[in-house]
Amino acid sequence: MKRREFLKNSLAGASALCLAPVMTACTAQDLSTAHALNLIDKLKASPHLRSVGTQTPYQIIMHCVQSVDCALVGYPEMKASWFQRSIGQAAFHAFSIMDTMKHDRTAPIPGMPAAEAEGDVQKALARLEVSFRTLQAAGEVKPHFFFGPLSHQDMERVQVMHFLNHLELLKWKQA
Repeated sequence: MKRREFLKNSLAGASALCLAPVMTACTAQDLSTAHALNLIDKLKASPHLRSVGTQTPYQIIMHCVQSVDCALVGYPEMKASWFQRSIGQAAFHAFSIMDTMKHDRTAPIPGMPAAEAEGDVQKALARLEVSFRTLQAAGEVKPHFFFGPLSHQDMERVQVMHFLNHLELLKWKQA
């Protein structure tokens, strides 16, 4: 019995040591829809919104609109259910632990056309605000194309993490 406890405690300790650098690198972020809406207000008030990547601010914002809207009406293409249950759920849990998402920010949502390059950024921000408010008030959400079925709360967190990851490509000066 003592040997079993020793092994169990040793494995737990080793796991904690291995995960410590990952966990300490994580900073708790506000992943609420209210936080996303607050950031959208700041972006709306910024006269100097620019992109530091290959996509325009309009493309970045409209891609986020597409993502939130797909959470409400369904994604046009889904990963296989075995993928969602294994790799998708593992990725979701990793992102949840780290309170952040990292993904290919230039890839369109599968089955969706890429967002247009040019357009009215203020209108796009207003549209994103409406999408987040609609998601916040929605009774149910559709399964995510990559992660599979999620609770309403988890889908909101995914959409906010997604928005924050894309927001890293935007620079602005507050008015």
